[in-house]
Amino acid sequence: MKLRTSFIAVLIAVTGAGVMLWWNAIHKPSATTIQITSPQRSEVSHSNILSPSAAALLTPEFSPLAARLGNLAMFGDKLPAADRKAILASITNTPPNGLSKEDWHSLANDMLQVLRKQHPPAPEYTDSLVAMWNDKTLDPTLRDYALQQLREWVADGDSRTSHEERPEKIVLIYRTFLDAVIPGHHSCDPQSTTTGTALLALDEWLPVKTPESSAASPIPDSSAPPFSQIFSAFDFKQLLLTYSANAASHRGVRSTAIQLCTSRGIRDAIPIARSIISDNSSATILRIAAISLLGTLGSAEERALLSTFQQQNARDPILQASLQKALSDLSHQP
Repeated sequence: MKLRTSFIAVLIAVTGAGVMLWWNAIHKPSATTIQITSPQRSEVSHSNILSPSAAALLTPEFSPLAARLGNLAMFGDKLPAADRKAILASITNTPPNGLSKEDWHSLANDMLQVLRKQHPPAPEYTDSLVAMWNDKTLDPTLRDYALQQLREWVADGDSRTSHEERPEKIVLIYRTFLDAVIPGHHSCDPQSTTTGTALLALDEWLPVKTPESSAASPIPDSSAPPFSQIFSAFDFKQLLLTYSANAASHRGVRSTAIQLCTSRGIRDAIPIARSIISDNSSATILRIAAISLLGTLGSAEERALLSTFQQQNARDPILQASLQKALSDLSHQP
């Protein structure tokens, strides 16, 4: 994912016409006119005059990624409301003319980041992102981007970024992330990397309860409402152990959970890591995460296991690099 995460968001009904808009040209485009149409109210359409840069960015005519990125680079942090809404409305499963699916993912992510940094904050941004996340017909990568942007929108340490400050919307975002990781919830898909994205956000926000962890203080203040009310009975440690051990989960989700167990000093994950290393069917990404956990939290017993595993995989350069670091870390353990 382009937004920088490792592996790189309680489904609440979002009402009104803000659920997912898309744009269409009504005739051969002029330099500045594009029509925005709501699929929920197809009988009602309206036109908004966009700035030249926004019109060029969203043109239905052929335009490659470099040209569209060039137009996007011209945007400042005070876009007119028509531009903001049109850009949000343009994020659909259909790449603009001239873009491959991969190019469209890259451009869509950059557009969302530009919108996130608008001053004053775009009031429609929260509902639009939640709507994208809840729209299961939307491309999974675009849904993941929406979740990642929500994570930054509500708790980004970058002082240049405007955050959501409306209490009811903050609650909506927190609940969105919580539902995204609760096994069995209709908003949770353990076979999707979005679950890993949600785990990473919760790891940032929730206090670390294990003394071994050196993780930074949570963001935001976890002792203040509404955060404390929403997460008061939430057992994040147990959730991480569940995902670490669940072979039915996406390997990216499992490896993310194992990494978070490592950073939080959750030694209950050691047997899980040992099992992953010993299982010949384990994906390399899982084995690397398990090796790192044992190197950080293990003891002499884990040192023997890793030494044997190193000998058995002498021709695997990727595993060897991880094993050498883990054994070096263990050699400094008392």
